[in-house]
Amino acid sequence: MTDEWLQIPGLHDKYLRALDKLGLFQLTGVNSDERKQVEAECWKIRAEAFRVLVKARDSGYDEGSLEAEAEAFSWSLEQLDNEALREWLLQ
Repeated sequence: MTDEWLQIPGLHDKYLRALDKLGLFQLTGVNSDERKQVEAECWKIRAEAFRVLVKARDSGYDEGSLEAEAEAFSWSLEQLDNEALREWLLQ
C-alpha cells in the first residue's frame, strides 16, 4: 500500500460533500458561479482519485478493493486502464 492510497478516504469525503452541494444546486435550479465552482471541484477530486487509483492498479493492488474505490468516484477498472484517459488525467 502506498502513502498515496491513504488519501482515498479523504478524497472520497470531499467528493461526497461536493456532490451533495451540487445536488442541492440541481434540486433548486440554481445555475450560479458557485455551482460551476462545485462542478469543477468534483472533476478535480475525481481526477486526483484517478491518479491515485491508477498508481495502485499499476502496483498490483487488490482488484476487489480497487474496484470498490474506483466505483466510489464513478470510475471503472476499464477506465483506469484506458490509455486516452491516462494521457489526459495523468499529465
